[in-house]
Amino acid sequence: MKIVAIYPAFAPGNNEMALAWQRLTDAGLVQCRVIAGGDDRLKATRSALGVERLPNLEIRRVPGLLAPGRVDDATITWAGELQPELVFSALHTSLGHARRVARFARAPILLHVETWLETAVLQRRLYLGIEPLRPLVAAAIRLWARRQAATLAYSNPREIPALEGEAGAHYLPWPQPRWSSEPVMPRAARALDTVVHVGFLTRWKGAARLGEYGARLLAEDPQAKLVIVGPAGDSASRRALARLAPWRAAGRFVHVERVPRNEAVALIGRSLAVISPHHAGGWGLIGDAWARGTPVIGVAEHYDLEPGRNALVASTPAEFVAEVRRLRSDAHLWEKLSRAGVRTADEKHGLDVVSTRLLEILRATLGRNVPFPQESKQSCAA
Repeated sequence: MKIVAIYPAFAPGNNEMALAWQRLTDAGLVQCRVIAGGDDRLKATRSALGVERLPNLEIRRVPGLLAPGRVDDATITWAGELQPELVFSALHTSLGHARRVARFARAPILLHVETWLETAVLQRRLYLGIEPLRPLVAAAIRLWARRQAATLAYSNPREIPALEGEAGAHYLPWPQPRWSSEPVMPRAARALDTVVHVGFLTRWKGAARLGEYGARLLAEDPQAKLVIVGPAGDSASRRALARLAPWRAAGRFVHVERVPRNEAVALIGRSLAVISPHHAGGWGLIGDAWARGTPVIGVAEHYDLEPGRNALVASTPAEFVAEVRRLRSDAHLWEKLSRAGVRTADEKHGLDVVSTRLLEILRATLGRNVPFPQESKQSCAA
């Protein structure tokens, strides 16, 4: 099966979904050419430009950001020369690039989004900051995007009940790989005073809540230590870090902009808990914690978080302090959450599960015998 995929960023050593694709290409089930941006905004990293060649997998990275970004004609031609049977577009903002390849190769488009119905993650500039416009703009984007694609894949498990009966819509679990082969560290060997957060810090990813929750924890719990790994991406994240700075001198707050992934995973694996301040996203951090058997404390119910079973949810800073203290004192609860997190990552989001499902969706899209997208003034303008 020949596929062209378009991703904002694509690096098997860094991006979860890239590993699922690599399972298929390594097995010889799929031959794939990927167009990706050299800059990964969400992970604040950069990959080498040009073409990276792996077995049945070629990745051509273009300068800067790709969502939406610019792709030159030579790159589109390079992708189309594979003669793909299907064009895979990650994010609706990449559909313009997908249409160009699809017209070149006369192939249908499969659109993949992390979340389809969730409006809370909509960029503020799109609805001008006017809250009543948010659901209307989100609905218009969904209508436009659905007209471009033959098939939709979504990864938010909370949306399964609403979408499982819709023709051409498929649930694709988000992969939660084990980045480390080391066994899960037992509770007794961990730093039971340490809560950690790893990720690019922005307003959209909950930086303000991270600052608010962290400051409350450090002020009220003298035993607690907060470690944050990730660069500040905007003014909201810089304010959050400034709010936590008074505890830096005492060693109770540590901020590091970047560490290699293996060090970040090791940090997660030796800590008491992870705080996930995103109210609708941040799935990568959740999965990294689950895979290392580290309990997750979220700020809202979303994704596959099941409060009291595989995670805790603190809707206020005061609740967050209480939950940290509970995890430190209640070994039974900690062990329960640790085991359930590992099971959730393996059974619902393991690479074998995701790559198998991805292959099924690719085959189902080809089996629909849908036409490739036609060029129109409306679609090109969008």
